[in-house]
Order: sequence, then structure tokens, then C-alpha cells
Amino acid sequence: MVSGDIVNGIGAVNTAFSFIPALTVEVCVTQALVYTHWTDLDDGANPQPIFQWHTTTSNNSIPTKIMINNTNYITMRADPVYGAVYTGIQIK
Repeated sequence: MVSGDIVNGIGAVNTAFSFIPALTVEVCVTQALVYTHWTDLDDGANPQPIFQWHTTTSNNSIPTKIMINNTNYITMRADPVYGAVYTGIQIK
């Protein structure tokens, strides 16, 4: 992958998954979609919610700019009914 490439991922229903870029890669996550669960900024030891919205009436599509790398990355926790997705662009 090179700078400017689009990255995205889809998590299965009722699972947690992480997006950890390669060692020298940095990514700007520009959109995250969860239903009733949350997205963490994670370092492998101390995950912290960066958004945690709970609703039963609509998806939470969160336009954002989350800069991640191999040290600080995102972990998403998908809903029991719906999965979770993210998209972004490689910046380094």
C-alpha cells in the first residue's frame, strides 16, 4: 500500500475487530459506522472509547478524522444484529 490508498473494513455481526496499520503506515479514518456499540482507540493494553453512541432507532454514522498507526489503532465492537464498518485513507 502507498499514501493515498483507500482502506476499509467490515466487521461481522456480534464481533470485535481491530484495524492495525503496518509498522510505518499511518491512516486517517474518515468514517465509522456502528449500530449500538462503540469504537475504541486502542494501544493493545488500554482501549478507550472514542465514540460510544447507543440507539435503537438508527445507525450511527460518524464522520470523523481519526489518525491511527501501528501503536494507536481502532477496535470496533459490532452489534448483535448489525456489523460495523470503517473507511479512510492512508496518509503515510
